[in-house]
Amino acid sequence: MKFGPITIDTAEGAVLAHATTVGERRFRKAHRLSADDVSLLKAAGISEVVAAVLAPDDLSEDAAAEKIAESMIHRNIEAKP
Repeated sequence: MKFGPITIDTAEGAVLAHATTVGERRFRKAHRLSADDVSLLKAAGISEVVAAVLAPDDLSEDAAAEKIAESMIHRNIEAKP
């Protein structure tokens, strides 16, 4: 995983580190940027965002949490969303 400032031109698929607001649109922390999101941010004059870019073998935060929860089930702990 790479984390830090990235140019908006390379931000598609990146996960935002901080909430960002553009006009009426609010992107929450941990939002994965789509091509449409990047276009909107560019149109608003944003040239850089702080984000995480996952490597192909990285787990997302949700997938990692699920694996941890699954590993604890045998310890008499119930896993719920």
